[in-house]
Amino acid sequence: MNTTLIKLNWPAIGLLAGTIIGAGVFSLPFIFYSAGVWLGLAYLVGVSLIYVITYWLYADIILRTGGEHRFVGYAQIYLGEFGFWLANLAAVFGSVLSMTVYLILAPSFAKLLGNFGSFEAVLVFWLLGTLTIFASLRRFALVELLITLGMLAIIVLLFGLGAGEISRIEFSQALDWASAFLPLGAVLFSLSGLVAIAPLVKLIGRQNVLSIRTVIFVGILLSAILYGLFALAVIGLSGTPSADAVSGLAGKIPEWVLAGVGVLGILALWSSYIAVGLNLRDVLRLDFNWHRFTGAVMVTGAPLVFYFAGLTDFITLISFIGGIFLALEGILIILMWQSARQKFYPALIFLAIPFLAAILYEIIKLL
Repeated sequence: MNTTLIKLNWPAIGLLAGTIIGAGVFSLPFIFYSAGVWLGLAYLVGVSLIYVITYWLYADIILRTGGEHRFVGYAQIYLGEFGFWLANLAAVFGSVLSMTVYLILAPSFAKLLGNFGSFEAVLVFWLLGTLTIFASLRRFALVELLITLGMLAIIVLLFGLGAGEISRIEFSQALDWASAFLPLGAVLFSLSGLVAIAPLVKLIGRQNVLSIRTVIFVGILLSAILYGLFALAVIGLSGTPSADAVSGLAGKIPEWVLAGVGVLGILALWSSYIAVGLNLRDVLRLDFNWHRFTGAVMVTGAPLVFYFAGLTDFITLISFIGGIFLALEGILIILMWQSARQKFYPALIFLAIPFLAAILYEIIKLL
């Protein structure tokens, strides 16, 4: 592999891992503790493998299709109008709700850095996110790499502080069938990085298929490892983790480390907020022919409206987004790929089962 390819690969890995590592990581300690640590880690491994294969399929769809599109556009090409509207539901509403999640968490981490009120923290975070929506791809990818390296340093430090406490974690917790599917939606949300695949293909180049697949594998693997270390460290340090992961660490770790976790949180939220916002802006521009300014107003304004309308339950909202919209997204990718190949592959039924289970579980919770 030549030097030029290596230089392109690392920013691409940073782009994918930086997009994946976001608000979802802060739900995992609480979710894993509630459902059982071993079960949570098993979901982390299983969903990682599912996403690797699913994103390979999506990358193949991009490579097979002429022109520049996003998820909704590919669904229309390969699944017709019905697929178009389902993809619209998953991409647009899922993206807006995801950005709302980032706004929900912003005050928690801002308070670790100073005496910020929730209202001010949300508005400042929202303004910074809005101003950076139009960052260039290459500059954004490099920034993502730096953010990922910074998060890696903080998570390793936090894991080092909590390593001695991990032995006290109750790993042999009996399986409670009532919460057996509890981690599924949250882990689907946490490891989701679909919005980075099209920019990743563009960054690496369509001719480098092996490199694209390698970047997807490494980016997801890196994210899963960081998630596992983070979840175990927080559970070990806090004993009973809080819903946002960090509140329960107060008084358990040095103040400067807590401030570092605050920086980690803000950076993770910011990077994912921008990635999701950029993708949603492109969907509206490329697939709905919205004017660039009109799309930007929709992208930046809708999450703020939802937040102040009362959508502020972090865990519930993350599980719902992952279990409904992201699971639907996965199923559509499988259907699109088979349509593009013009052949039915029975083995992909097994790939679709976890996505179908997540949707069914969330629907049952609503009943």
